[in-house]
Amino acid sequence: MLSLRHFGICARAATQGLHDYMCTWLAAPWPWYVAGPIIGLFVPVLLLVGNKQFGISSNLRHLYSALLPGKIEYFRYDWKSAGLWSLAFVILMLGNLGRSLERR
Repeated sequence: MLSLRHFGICARAATQGLHDYMCTWLAAPWPWYVAGPIIGLFVPVLLLVGNKQFGISSNLRHLYSALLPGKIEYFRYDWKSAGLWSLAFVILMLGNLGRSLERR
């Protein structure tokens, strides 16, 4: 007779609790061939869903427009409505990176 122990994942989920098992599985390192496409598809999906630009070059444009407004037409636009969310995201990511490097 088969029990849950014979099914590996189901046995761990039943003994550990589904929530704890999923949290452990999601927090574990993923192989590059799984994580890479997920990360790579995040930006186009964000562009399609939110119709917002996301990337280092657009963040540099927002930052330059905020800090050094000049007479160059490319940098003269309303950066607060266009890129404030993106700059906040990058600042949070850099803060997390700094915190993780500090712990080492």
